[in-house]
Amino acid sequence: MGGVHILLVDDSPGELLLAQEAFSVHSEAVRLTTFSDARGAMAWLAGAAGDLPDLILADVNLPGLSGLDWLRSLKEQPALRHIPVVVMSVAAPPQQIAEAYALRACGYLPKAPSFGEFQKQIDALVNFWSRCMFARPPAATLS
Repeated sequence: MGGVHILLVDDSPGELLLAQEAFSVHSEAVRLTTFSDARGAMAWLAGAAGDLPDLILADVNLPGLSGLDWLRSLKEQPALRHIPVVVMSVAAPPQQIAEAYALRACGYLPKAPSFGEFQKQIDALVNFWSRCMFARPPAATLS
């Protein structure tokens, strides 16, 4: 299995399929876990103490619990706040970008309009994150 474990959360089945295709060329470097909603991803994270992702890539516009509300919730939890989060969206209004960074997102990725451009974004993302060292929370916060 790959080295970097990425949790991808996007409510669009088409976007998830495209992302899985884009990440598939990096199967040696990436292990991808996907969810179509924030609540499902949060429930999975609650039970994944020994297998937390190294990076979360989340759509800003999720139904129910928005991507920014979910980011806020993640960063409030000691066992999860160490996980870097990159948010993504088709639109990139300056206020939303500022809010994402204020909530400690480590990146804001505007979704590319074509699959070829999206593949380049994913290639760059994998190239960067596969070379990073990741923080691990103290064992006491995982229980």
